Amino acid sequence: MINLVARIRDEFSFFKGNYLILIATWLIMDITNEIPTSFFELYVLELGGTVVIIGLINFCLKIAFAAVSFPGGHIADKFGRKGILIFSTLAMGFNFLIFAFAPDWRFILLAMVTGNLLRISNPALQAITADSLPPKKRGLGYSIQQITIDLTSTPAPLLASLLFEYFGFVSGMRVAYIFVSASYFIAGIIRYRLTETLDGAERIKLGELLLAFPRSYVESFKMLFTIPESLRYLIVTNNLFSFAGSFFGSYIIVYATTDLGLSKYEWSLVLTAQAILTTLLIIPIGKAIDVFGAKKMMIIFYILIMVTIVLTISANFLVLFIVMPLMGIAYSASGAGFQKLTADLTQRNLRGKMVGLFRFFSLIVGAVGSLLGGYIYENTAHVNVFIVGFFTLLIGTVLFAYLVKEPKIEEI
Repeated sequence: MINLVARIRDEFSFFKGNYLILIATWLIMDITNEIPTSFFELYVLELGGTVVIIGLINFCLKIAFAAVSFPGGHIADKFGRKGILIFSTLAMGFNFLIFAFAPDWRFILLAMVTGNLLRISNPALQAITADSLPPKKRGLGYSIQQITIDLTSTPAPLLASLLFEYFGFVSGMRVAYIFVSASYFIAGIIRYRLTETLDGAERIKLGELLLAFPRSYVESFKMLFTIPESLRYLIVTNNLFSFAGSFFGSYIIVYATTDLGLSKYEWSLVLTAQAILTTLLIIPIGKAIDVFGAKKMMIIFYILIMVTIVLTISANFLVLFIVMPLMGIAYSASGAGFQKLTADLTQRNLRGKMVGLFRFFSLIVGAVGSLLGGYIYENTAHVNVFIVGFFTLLIGTVLFAYLVKEPKIEEI
C-alpha cells in the first residue's frame, strides 16, 4: 500500500506550481464557457444568422487568431509568458459581455474577432505549460489538461438546457455569457500567482511591443528553414487536419438538429456522454502516449475519427449517443499527442514562436475550410461536408505516418 501511494505521488509529482495554477484557472473558466459554447451555432441562427454566416464567423475568427499568432510567439519568447497571459485573460472577461448583450449576429462576429485577437497570449500559454512539465510526463500532463476541460463540459449541456427552460433560449444564452465573463475575471486575478519560466525575459516597452509585430512575421518565416524536418512535415499534416475539422466540425450540431431530427435536449445528452467518456479515458490514454509514443497513438485516433465521421452521416439519436463520444475522445487524445510531439521536438527558447507558426498556418487553412464548408453545406447536399472532411483526414493521416518522426531525445 505504501509503495502504491509512493508510486502515485511520483507519477503526479509535476502537479504543483504553475501547472496547478493553470489547471485551476482552466477549470474556473471552462466550467462556465462550455455552457454557451455547446449551442453557439444555434445562438447565431436565433440572432438572424444563417449557415453561411456561421461559416463567415468561423472564417473571420480564425483569420484574427492567425494575425496575432506570430506576434504572440515573439512576445512569449522575448518578454515572457506571464504578463501577456494575465492581460489577455482579464480582457477576455470584458469581451464576453458583448456576447451577452448582442442584439444580432453582427455583434457576435465583432466579439469573436476581438476575442481571437486577444488570443495573442496563446503561444505564451502553450509555452508556459510545456516549460512546467517534465518531458517524460508531458503526455500525462496534457491529458490532465484535457480532462479538466472535458470534466467541466460534462454538466454544461444539461445546465444549458435548464437555463433555456427557465429563461428561454436566447435569454438563457445571455445569462450564460455573463457567467463566463465573471469566471475570466476570477481566473485572471489568480494567474498573478504564476511564475515566469523564460530566463532573461525583458520588460515590455510599448515601442518594442509594436515592433514585435512586423519582426515576428520575418523571424517566424525564417524558422521554417531552420527547424527539424519532422516539424515541417508536422505543420503540413496539421494543416490538413485543421482544414478537415473546420470543414465539417462547425456544422455537426446543425446537421444533427435538422437532417437527423435531434432536439436540443437530445443533443445535450449526446454532448454529456461525450464529456463523460473523455473524462474517464483521457488520463489512461495520456499515459499510453508517454509509454508507446505520441505518433502511434495519434495514428490510431485519426483512424477512429474517420470511422465516426462515416457513422455520423446517417445516424439516429442512439447511434450519435455512441459515435460522438468516440469522436470526442479521439480528438482530445490526438490533440494531447500533438502537443507532446511538438514540445518534444522544439527547444524551450523557441516554443512560443513554434506555437505561433503552427497556429498561423492551421488557422489560415481552417478559416478557408470553415468558409467553404458553410458554402458547400448550404448550396449542395449537406452530407458533402463530411465526405470532404473524411478524405482530407485520410490524406493527412497517411502523410503523417510516413513523414513525421519522433525525436530520439526529447527537448526539456
